[in-house]
Amino acid sequence: YNKIIDAQGITTNLPFNHLLLGDAWTRKLQSDVTVISQLNLKDGKINLNGFNLHIMNNSPMGMIRKSGLVLSETDPTVGYSYVNWHIGNGVSGASYLIPFGSLDYDTIPFVYTVTSSGNSGGLGVLQAATYPTDVTQLPNNRPLPAGVTNINNIIGADHAQKFVDRYWIINFNNYTTPPDGSGVFTYEDDQWIPGNNSIIEANLRGEKWNPVTQSWDPPVGSVDTMNNTVWVPSINQSSIWAVVDPTLPEVEIAVSDTLICQNNCVNFYDSNLVTPLAWQWSFPGATPNSSSQQHPTNICYPTPGSYDVTLVITYPNGTLSKTFTNYITVKPGPTANTGPDAMICPGGSTTLSASGGTSFIWHPGDGLSDSTIANPVASPSTTTRYIVEVFDNFGCSDTASVLVTVAAPPQANAGPDDSICSGGSTTLTAAGGVAYSWSPASSLSNPNSATTQASPLTTTTYTVTVTDANGCTATDDVTITVLPAPVANAGPDVTICKGQSTQLSASGGVSYTWSPATGLSATNIPDPVASPQSTTTYSVTVTDANGCT
Repeated sequence: YNKIIDAQGITTNLPFNHLLLGDAWTRKLQSDVTVISQLNLKDGKINLNGFNLHIMNNSPMGMIRKSGLVLSETDPTVGYSYVNWHIGNGVSGASYLIPFGSLDYDTIPFVYTVTSSGNSGGLGVLQAATYPTDVTQLPNNRPLPAGVTNINNIIGADHAQKFVDRYWIINFNNYTTPPDGSGVFTYEDDQWIPGNNSIIEANLRGEKWNPVTQSWDPPVGSVDTMNNTVWVPSINQSSIWAVVDPTLPEVEIAVSDTLICQNNCVNFYDSNLVTPLAWQWSFPGATPNSSSQQHPTNICYPTPGSYDVTLVITYPNGTLSKTFTNYITVKPGPTANTGPDAMICPGGSTTLSASGGTSFIWHPGDGLSDSTIANPVASPSTTTRYIVEVFDNFGCSDTASVLVTVAAPPQANAGPDDSICSGGSTTLTAAGGVAYSWSPASSLSNPNSATTQASPLTTTTYTVTVTDANGCTATDDVTITVLPAPVANAGPDVTICKGQSTQLSASGGVSYTWSPATGLSATNIPDPVASPQSTTTYSVTVTDANGCT
């Protein structure tokens, strides 16, 4: 199945006058081949196989085809062969189509249209070849074409996964002055599938290697995406061309919020259409201040201000970097203040006071008159720490807390109950605080003293209010019982003769005291014998069981 074209004679290559390929087979050259009049490829294919093809007819009709191809590329890694079209000075207005094909038989013709003829004495040769890269891996894993030393500044190379599928080598030989003309390069459409490549097909242009500056000239021309061609306006010297996307992609990012409050955190997102190989984020002023993740999360900003964000993305052939100036604005949060801690007595209340913002939320809400105002009244039953979240007009917040301590009540003690005889008094003594108040006060010597004399006329219950050092109060009662006086009876008056005696008889108590003692047999019994020498009035003091007389 391997068909060949071998023009090698005994001493020299034999030329063909007309060469017609009548079928779709691929012929490999086994020698350089020269066609004098016309090469008609029809549907056939010629693999130059490291040899050169010469077309001697300077007319565009020197090589024609239906769908045939010329393969100048050498497989697998290095080299290419030339089509040498002897166009002479070049026919102004003529278009020379060289039907190049790729190694996998994609059609990639090159068309050279002469706009002004050159000067070669009729001996000028348009020499052309194509040379591929392996776009399924990294670009230029093959050696560069002869004469090209670098791709350092080829626009697109620093970001592209697949930035060029082949080079076109165009030479003008035997010219004093080469012709000038436009060129049309055909690229393989399947190399620019959206999503598989960071290049945008509509941006494709031609770039030419400059051997003087040893760099690539700026891009020129225009693209026809319908026909997969790139037109360049002027080719008038030997040169090597590449089709590239001259536009660098924008580094695009997104963030959950660009305007945040102090101490808040945000999430960043890589928004690039083509996924790079690596990411390096820089977040000055944030914690953390860098990340190598594609989508960094929980990047926190503790200090108010405006902050830049930088993303460096790495593609197979280089990096792109962009700094987003003042991308994050951090608003200063309010400073919440609740004032000093407070202490209340059981059952008491205190007014809380928050400041530093425009709206407030207190936690817990239990025991508060209103949890959404700056100055709620707090009446907790137990010691409670209240936390207030203070918001400013922007919605930033800060928190502060205040402790409301419910003090233990004092242990009021009014002393034990007591009893007194009618007309008597007793000392009341209270304890448990630092200040005291007795009531009722009318029968007390000092109602505002811990110790006071009580002289009630009737049985009375006294209440003492005890106040401790915290101002908390408690009460206790003491009852003073007023006992009735006994009913003393000394018996009836008695008349005796001088020198006689009589027995007295007292009643009404449990002990008795008679006076005067003169003439009495005893003074401490209820019935002493009285023998007065003169008329005498005896008084008896009767004491009952309670000690009352």
